[in-house]
Amino acid sequence: MSADNPDFGIETEYSQPIWLHDLLELSDEETTALKERIEKHHGIIWLVVHPFYKLKDSERPRTEQLDIAQFVTSSLKRPEENTPAMVFMEEEGNTDNLNLISGCAKSGKNNCYCFHTYKDAGVPKFRGDLDSFDEDVISKNWLIIRQLFDNLGVKKVVIMGIAIGVHPLSSDQARLDTSTSAYREQRKLKGALDTMYVPEGCAGTAARMLAESFEVEISNMTFGKNIIEEYENIE
Repeated sequence: MSADNPDFGIETEYSQPIWLHDLLELSDEETTALKERIEKHHGIIWLVVHPFYKLKDSERPRTEQLDIAQFVTSSLKRPEENTPAMVFMEEEGNTDNLNLISGCAKSGKNNCYCFHTYKDAGVPKFRGDLDSFDEDVISKNWLIIRQLFDNLGVKKVVIMGIAIGVHPLSSDQARLDTSTSAYREQRKLKGALDTMYVPEGCAGTAARMLAESFEVEISNMTFGKNIIEEYENIE
């Protein structure tokens, strides 16, 4: 672990191709380059959540499959000076998807980054973690990611990928649910008329956990975004 990229008490042991870098294993040189790139783009990064999840699943609309896949691949094939840094959340052990991402990045010589998650969940998973997780693990592991992003100079996270939805809250639940208050306040400031909900799904989990420290924006490349738009009554 480099001096500029502090040790958060997590060990990783992933073999990544040259254009795809594990955020927890950056060298001093790689950390400096990423910080400079983030600064150049005014603190913005793109967080891509499980973009190829069930890509061949017939239950997912074909247009959504193509939109997400084409956006990711075309963005990575552009020179990196033209795009914010892309950070991928990908399931641990999913080498097929990681190799696909790396191959696209190589075409554009566009360095990209990743951290691993539990299977079918928007929860970071680090080496040494158990195969199951609870609320304490969710809080602890997302805190590590927020600290890492903060050290890199991140100010705003644009989220895209799979999947997001809403879980309605009553007034009493909203008052008690401090874990999503930062996210709901951000949405209110951006003009949402109804923020009485918890964002859920893998991308939704990322949104609410990162909103505690950063501005969060859900892009139109996030599967299920129309659900949030309709719920908030945004005109």
